[in-house]
Amino acid sequence: MCKRDLEGKYIPQNFEDELYKEWEEKGYFKPSMDKNKKPYCIMMPPPNVTRKVTYGTCFRWYYTRCIN
Repeated sequence: MCKRDLEGKYIPQNFEDELYKEWEEKGYFKPSMDKNKKPYCIMMPPPNVTRKVTYGTCFRWYYTRCIN
């Protein structure tokens, strides 16, 4: 991974393409397909970092209240 000084403004094009290429080369996006491990699924989207309420956030709140 590259090490650079941080600039005052976030400019994703400065480093995201390089990171994405490295992640693809290392196989981070490939499933492991290990038959000995129990499969799992993440059903709900993670919370939004902007703290804005999204449909996913509302659905997760509603869904967890209904099944409990």
